[in-house]
Amino acid sequence: PEYGALKRTREREEISDYKRLYRRRAGIEGTISQLTNQMGMRRTRYRGMAKVYSQHLLTAAGSHLNRATDWLMGKQRAKTRVSAFAKLAYA
Repeated sequence: PEYGALKRTREREEISDYKRLYRRRAGIEGTISQLTNQMGMRRTRYRGMAKVYSQHLLTAAGSHLNRATDWLMGKQRAKTRVSAFAKLAYA
């Protein structure tokens, strides 16, 4: 059953609608990575939903400010990292 599920999933990945949906997900993955790694969103500083919500809003605003500043300064976005295994496949 696991092999059948994997096969159906791989077949679904070839559909253009899946590629369109995954493109959107790939964009948000970078944002989530930036928030957790650079801005400390893995843990909150405060207790209580109202304070945590405020922290999330301020962190998101800071992230947008960083991206806007980079865009205005003409800073190029980083390319997606290619793993060592993938480099071997290209060779």
